[in-house]
Amino acid sequence: MRAGMAAAALAIVACQAVAPDADPLTGGAIDAGAPYADVVIAYTIQGQAMSCGDTLPQCGAAATCGPTAALGPPDQVDYELPAGGVLELALRCSFVMELGGINSADLKLWADIPQGSAAVIEVSVDGAFWHTLGPVQTSDATLDLESSELDVIRFVRISDGGAGGIRIDAVEGLR
Repeated sequence: MRAGMAAAALAIVACQAVAPDADPLTGGAIDAGAPYADVVIAYTIQGQAMSCGDTLPQCGAAATCGPTAALGPPDQVDYELPAGGVLELALRCSFVMELGGINSADLKLWADIPQGSAAVIEVSVDGAFWHTLGPVQTSDATLDLESSELDVIRFVRISDGGAGGIRIDAVEGLR
């Protein structure tokens, strides 16, 4: 299944070749988008890898592909990640920056993680190369980008590392 998700991600690489709305590394014009995941990139359904196309929608365009319940701010409408499932999201209109220091809260996963389950969280600046932040076993967990070696991210991959049942409401950048 990992190979299937990698293939889906590679199919999306062309869309990341387009300049992002903001360049936080160079101080370019920053889009004032909300710091929440706003587009689904790829997901699994019944064990099959699904891709949301080969281009990202423009910032502000309504997301229509995949489990959109996981997008935007927490609203108690969630997406249940199946056992072995994967969900890749992007912050198209925003980004997440490392706030500095070990144990700084940079990213929040608004999710209900049942006892015995685990969500494996990976992050990327370009949607092609991923860094693991680690497994999360507690609901509504915050994560630190320090362990990823990245200062800025725009993409988050959530994989079920347990028995399933993880209910994802939102992914928030705490920049």
